[in-house]
Amino acid sequence: MPYSARFDRSTNTFMSGAEMVDTLAREAEVAVHQIVEPGKRADTLRLIRLDRNLLEVFAARGRAMTAYTARKAALGL
Repeated sequence: MPYSARFDRSTNTFMSGAEMVDTLAREAEVAVHQIVEPGKRADTLRLIRLDRNLLEVFAARGRAMTAYTARKAALGL
């Protein structure tokens, strides 16, 4: 099962498609802001919602960047 098919234990339900896309888009914002030049960020954030594979790539990259930043801060680097 892909990472984005999230199960909510409190309600015993899966997220809807729109909720998954919104969550992935929020996770992808970190990567988009680091990778894409400033003039094209808004368009990229809007357009990656149309391509699920690209959205997954940016979301995975965003999660990795967030984890790296948090770990770096925890170590005081």
